[in-house]
Amino acid sequence: MHGPAVRIGSMNNIMRYAFASVFMVAGLLAQEADTAFGIWLDENRSGHIAEGEGRADGQPFRWWVNDDDDEGDWQAGRDTPGLGKPDWSTPGIDGQRDLVDFFPVRLGLEALFAAHGHDDAVYEVRCATGGLEAYPAAIPPYDVGALHRQVGLKAFGHDLASGIEAAEPVGLAKGGWVALPRTLLSSMGREGGVGQAVLLCEGLKAGLHRIELRVRTSSGGIFLAHREIALSSVEDMYRMLTVGPSPSRMSEPRALPDADLTEGWTVFVHGYNVPAGAARGWNAEMFKRLHVTGCGRKFVGVLWNGATGLDYHAAVRNAFFAGRALGVRASSSIRGGTVVLIAHSLGNVVAGEALERGGWRPDKYYMVNAAVPAEAYTAEDTDPSHAFHMTDVRWRGYQRRLHASSWHALFPGHDYRSQFGWSGAFGGIPKAVEVINAYSEGEDVTNCPEDVDSASLLSALINGRDYGNGVWKTQELLKGVSMMRSLGTLFMRRGQAGWGFNERWKGRYVPNGIREPGGYYLRMTPDEAARLTDEQLRAQPFFGRFLWDRLHDSRPRRSNTSLQERAMFADVLARGVPARSYAAGCHALDLRQLADFNLESDGRLQAMGWPRAGHEDGRKSGRWLHSDFRNVALPYVHPFFKRLSQ
Repeated sequence: MHGPAVRIGSMNNIMRYAFASVFMVAGLLAQEADTAFGIWLDENRSGHIAEGEGRADGQPFRWWVNDDDDEGDWQAGRDTPGLGKPDWSTPGIDGQRDLVDFFPVRLGLEALFAAHGHDDAVYEVRCATGGLEAYPAAIPPYDVGALHRQVGLKAFGHDLASGIEAAEPVGLAKGGWVALPRTLLSSMGREGGVGQAVLLCEGLKAGLHRIELRVRTSSGGIFLAHREIALSSVEDMYRMLTVGPSPSRMSEPRALPDADLTEGWTVFVHGYNVPAGAARGWNAEMFKRLHVTGCGRKFVGVLWNGATGLDYHAAVRNAFFAGRALGVRASSSIRGGTVVLIAHSLGNVVAGEALERGGWRPDKYYMVNAAVPAEAYTAEDTDPSHAFHMTDVRWRGYQRRLHASSWHALFPGHDYRSQFGWSGAFGGIPKAVEVINAYSEGEDVTNCPEDVDSASLLSALINGRDYGNGVWKTQELLKGVSMMRSLGTLFMRRGQAGWGFNERWKGRYVPNGIREPGGYYLRMTPDEAARLTDEQLRAQPFFGRFLWDRLHDSRPRRSNTSLQERAMFADVLARGVPARSYAAGCHALDLRQLADFNLESDGRLQAMGWPRAGHEDGRKSGRWLHSDFRNVALPYVHPFFKRLSQ
């Protein structure tokens, strides 16, 4: 008879790490007194679960309910919590996109399994509330991070050597004790460590739950351990800053206290055409991916009105207004520690305005596939070939000073109209903040195809061009053109300036002929237009007039930062001033004060391949598209998120 007290690492570890209850019965072997036994989790999200890893404060492990609707390796949308059929409602792991919703659990069974094997003990787990489900996985506890770093893990199914589609639930959801599969108990033997069992758990319902581990030996020993898991909606784990009439939620999240995190903040701004529900999905997915890759900063998801249907120009205008408001609110509420700003697509106009004119100064700013002209970040001339290819075909040959994109240069610096151009619009940001331009040359939205020389839908159809390819460039070429020129104007509420021509400037008169009186004026030739003076162009530009008549006043206008001036600025850049440079999101900027990060080569591991779904078109095959950093399953894009988490 032996009756020493059993310990889990040490007696202190019983409460400190595993929160385990251990019961002794007659016949327990003396050597089992030193058994390392318990339930351990990746508390610091390092990708490694150490023996005895736990919290000293007795708080539960915090996670979220798996209530989005993931599928496969690539998916556009369906990340909104509670929208659609929740993943927890069907057995299985719904593709690699679903893995971000699971947390690994290490069962400390090494010594017991070595002593008793399969036949001398019964190994069981339970979640009495039925709020959890678990899936055996042949993943070593020292590398559980492989879940989010390796594509196509063969660690699931009855043999624990199959793909994710073969994952089989243990049965925790039933609420009773269930035996651990024999293959799980011995799977780590192939890796050199016997019985290092790992379960992948998902949350089925909000609340406080307990996962329990029980081992009953033939000698009469009973070992029990448990760990409490607090599940909530993922949206209760981070803050939400709304730029608009809806209320923000900037108080400490009830389901993830600030004390559980490190100092600092991550702020994320979504892009264009993202309604409120979809924006919630963007924020939730970004939080999850950063959380599982080890980011300890407090997360803030920004909501702004970029859902303007097909009127992209209206969304650009909204982005400028949202940026001013974001700058003011962020400056007052996001303080302490390192602040990292991440903005996607048109969200970079929101971010740019918040930093340039809203007064906010985060420490680091990631521009992800930015739908912003490269010239906005520098006052220098961009690549001349870019300027040529961004020019409407009818305007090629006319002096640049006649273009709407150069109109602001006609005014002295003290005149507020001198700021009404994309060139240098966000030029102060690289001097004040560490900026990283995360771009992908293979992307579909902000790339600028050289064969696109107008916004004509008819021309695109005739030439067999995919109108969605290079759509950012197309909307820049759409500014100011008539419906006769492009049916795309039907979707724009207001048109002005841009690539239109001011009818007040007339070229040579052409009579109709002898039989028909009257005639018409030709448009000025490039040589004729070149003779127009700057003074003439200030009052009557060669391009179509702006809708704001006061902009055409030849008298100097001093800036007074009025609301009307801000409204004009936003409206003019959004609808009337085309970019003369490519978008930052599709190429390196090569600026001294700004770092470039190539998503195609550095944001993913080339050997991991790329999903076929969403990339069936030959031009898209294998390429990093506009929203792939969120649409593609995390294991494919892990290198980029690991960097964002630092």
